[in-house]
Amino acid sequence: MKRSHHTLKLCESLIPRTLLYTPTSDICRFQTSYNRLVSNFSTTRTTAWKSSIFFASEKVLTHTDSAGNAKMIDISGKETTSRVAVATSRVSLGAAAFELVLKNKVEKGDVLAVAKIAGINAAKQTHLLIPLCHSIMLSDIEIHLLLNQELHAIDIRSTVKTMGQTGVEMEALVGASVSSLAVYDMCKGVSKGITIEYTRLEEKTGGASGAYSRSV
Repeated sequence: MKRSHHTLKLCESLIPRTLLYTPTSDICRFQTSYNRLVSNFSTTRTTAWKSSIFFASEKVLTHTDSAGNAKMIDISGKETTSRVAVATSRVSLGAAAFELVLKNKVEKGDVLAVAKIAGINAAKQTHLLIPLCHSIMLSDIEIHLLLNQELHAIDIRSTVKTMGQTGVEMEALVGASVSSLAVYDMCKGVSKGITIEYTRLEEKTGGASGAYSRSV
């Protein structure tokens, strides 16, 4: 019994006296106010978060419906226009692999020729690789590979053209991507440190969204 009394006194000493002797009604009022404050803060924070998302992007994702499900874009009502897209990629080979490519002495064969054909073939297969891309008639595909001796790299430029109802940005990007992967495959026996530095859209023309050109 003495131990219980001692424990009670110890607990009381750890509780602020303002709370220990506050009437029950005041504690209830304090709890109600506290709950309301927390609720308001949570609601305000959530609203602000949602608002920041709304104002941060004036455009919306076009490949999802209102429920967030994936969908293809209906392009049947779009105007048929000339569309062009250019994408680039850079593959850093390192000195040893670059020297072999430069002299066309890579064991697997002609790196530049294989990478060019790989890029062209891939661009034509974009709709099979990227699920929501349309199967469109391509007018022209050009894959250019430039040996960058200063950086021991290969710079790839993929240009795709069409006369259609949707753009060819993805076709250009896929062409550049697979061409760079083909370079890696051809040279990986020489070095595992080969790096695909980037693959990016450089410019596009045609369509409702107008022209785009990368500034940097």
